[in-house]
Amino acid sequence: MIKPYITTGIGSLPFHDPEAAAEFVLTHCDIPFWPQLPAISFRELMIPQYSEGFPGIMIDDEKRVIVADPDQSSLNRFYESTSSGEQFPL
Repeated sequence: MIKPYITTGIGSLPFHDPEAAAEFVLTHCDIPFWPQLPAISFRELMIPQYSEGFPGIMIDDEKRVIVADPDQSSLNRFYESTSSGEQFPL
């Protein structure tokens, strides 16, 4: 049974050092979590992190934005494979 008032976290921590962030989580939280470290990189923010590999978009680290990919070939491949049943066969 889970005790009441146990601690965990979701998302970002203000650390620059991944080892220090992991140590903080393991020391201060009852249930460990995967910390994101946006102080290190734009890709550590939640949306860029989970957008990687998403068809039809590009992550621009320099400008710190996520934009539609002008080369729609990845999106076309995704639609072709899903409509043919290759992606999610039953």
